[in-house]
Amino acid sequence: MVRPFVIPSRIDNLLLFPVESGTAPIDLSRATKLKDVVFQYDEPQNIDWITKALRTVTPEHRDLQQIFVYMPRQLTHFDAGTDIRQALGESIAQQWLALDRLLIQLWKSHSIRSKVGYEMCGERRNAEYWVGCLLPETTERGIVDLVGYWKWTR
Repeated sequence: MVRPFVIPSRIDNLLLFPVESGTAPIDLSRATKLKDVVFQYDEPQNIDWITKALRTVTPEHRDLQQIFVYMPRQLTHFDAGTDIRQALGESIAQQWLALDRLLIQLWKSHSIRSKVGYEMCGERRNAEYWVGCLLPETTERGIVDLVGYWKWTR
């Protein structure tokens, strides 16, 4: 079950990690006072970067409460029912499943909630479908929240 709510695109007091192609993973092991971490990226590729960064979370991260991943906008434009492996490719689908498994581990060991953000110009049902496909176990366990946001342009 994915629980809905809406937040603005500006998120104060969170450590934001923009993901770019070729970016080396961030080592979070010494940032033990983190409460919330946000990963934002625009391409469906390179989700493995986020998994690698989250693997550096240690038992010393006692304050970490939330992991927020912004879903690439183009995913919400695919219709619900689209074959995920065909649309993204097997490699990227496997990267999302690895992230799914890691989010479950972090929830079990640290009680960390996960949130996935989607830009609200896309259809919510498409976002729900994609989160269910990309993160099936966290979705099934009801430990991921789907968060709509407005991306304000100036």
